Amino acid sequence: MEKPSLRMITIFPNSYYTIRPGIEVPRIVVEEIDHAPELEEIKKQLEFKSGQLIETIPYFTTLLSEPCIAFCDEEGKLKGLHYNAIATALWDLACRKDGVLEPGRPLRDYLVGAVIIIAGDKELLRNL
Repeated sequence: MEKPSLRMITIFPNSYYTIRPGIEVPRIVVEEIDHAPELEEIKKQLEFKSGQLIETIPYFTTLLSEPCIAFCDEEGKLKGLHYNAIATALWDLACRKDGVLEPGRPLRDYLVGAVIIIAGDKELLRNL
């Protein structure tokens, strides 16, 4: 899978990023926040229906240089959701920065569907 360019990503403190895969162009929405969103707010951004399961993405603890927590649909692959190249590339960078992946080793997983990344200070993230 080809890695997308991440030059278009600008990091804002205390914000959440909704990254949706697109057939031709992915959609990225950035919203500044002044509080830690509740689970229902996150599910609403992911456009979840009742009963869908949300999952934190393991080792996705930095968004470029900003601390973060990322969420996705736990059953996205089973549902056949579209590959999310931007979110997967950002996850790959986070894994490398945290030392989870050694240089030259590929990320052996990928993300599908919408992904929410909440980036901010430690206080904001602690309240999630």
